[in-house]
Amino acid sequence: MGCPKFLSVLLTILIVIASYIFYQPGTSVPGLLEATEFWNNFVAHFRTVDQLVPKDDSNNNSVDQNSELLFTVNELKQFSGEKSDKIYLSILGKVFDVTEGKKYYGIGEGYHGFAGRDASKAFITGDFTEQGLIDDISDLTLNELSDLKEWVLKYEKDYIYKGKLIGRFYDKNGEPTKYLKDIENKLPLLYAQKKNDEFYKINYPPCNAEWTPSTGSRVWCSHLSGGIKRDWIGFPRKFHQPGSGVTRCACVNLRSEESKNLGNFEVYENCDPYAVSCYLKQS
Repeated sequence: MGCPKFLSVLLTILIVIASYIFYQPGTSVPGLLEATEFWNNFVAHFRTVDQLVPKDDSNNNSVDQNSELLFTVNELKQFSGEKSDKIYLSILGKVFDVTEGKKYYGIGEGYHGFAGRDASKAFITGDFTEQGLIDDISDLTLNELSDLKEWVLKYEKDYIYKGKLIGRFYDKNGEPTKYLKDIENKLPLLYAQKKNDEFYKINYPPCNAEWTPSTGSRVWCSHLSGGIKRDWIGFPRKFHQPGSGVTRCACVNLRSEESKNLGNFEVYENCDPYAVSCYLKQS
């Protein structure tokens, strides 16, 4: 449609010139008004035709080349790199094109077992046998599920997302299954626990610890114990962290409001309550 566009531009210029002449004071050119209307209609006709003719979008980068697809298990198998140049894998039911990582996922490479299938569990267990390359993650812990989600984020960043795998995680319409929803519903509990852990780590930093054959175990507090820099030192206490079932050595600032609930703390046996270092009794 290059020619009509050229004509359209040329004719528009002619119309502007003609209109200028027509409306100049004292200017009277017989028939010019009728000619102007003719050219306006002529140009409008070509513009309409130009809009109706389909455009060639083969080189148009705005066309979505990565629209979401739905794969069956058998369809995904075709992208293992054995029968196709393309290599796809699935993690938590999301399919990614990992062809660029052929040196990892190609035939004979260390991670080829992930190609053409969903082997979500193996990302955590490291079991690359046929028994381990599976998508059943029902027995993973909350921390392991969180690690698996981090793997998904990595693939979303590094590789091309292609679509979803119909099966354990997504149904035939691409909607999350109950299995996936149950997994997703567990994660907020983990995030809440991590938030609590961070709170307790900052307010009750872990003690420094050492063991020697001659003196046994020793715990002590400093301005940097537990990797938490602060302007107070604190005193070693056996800390029963609420809601976690964890007992550890914590450096406690007895003047802080957070430490008023002394029921969660125990003074170590044979240790001065106001000592910053304690040798633990051998069991």
